[in-house]
Amino acid sequence: PLDRFIGQTIADRYELVDCLDSSSPHSRVYKALDKSDQTVKAVKLLLSYREERLASFLDFASRAKNQIKHPNLAA
Repeated sequence: PLDRFIGQTIADRYELVDCLDSSSPHSRVYKALDKSDQTVKAVKLLLSYREERLASFLDFASRAKNQIKHPNLAA
């Protein structure tokens, strides 16, 4: 595949099967198979690491998690 992450397993659990969003130069969202229960999840990967970018991402993720209540949302 053109995307080097497709087919990779992240955290020994999530197999990345398709890229859902690559519009940001700093991150991508993938469709992933959760090997622990064979369900499909969305996984966002940071493509580059900088402290301020990581802090911003974690803040956004925390706010989003607090606003969304869904059984398929993993915190």
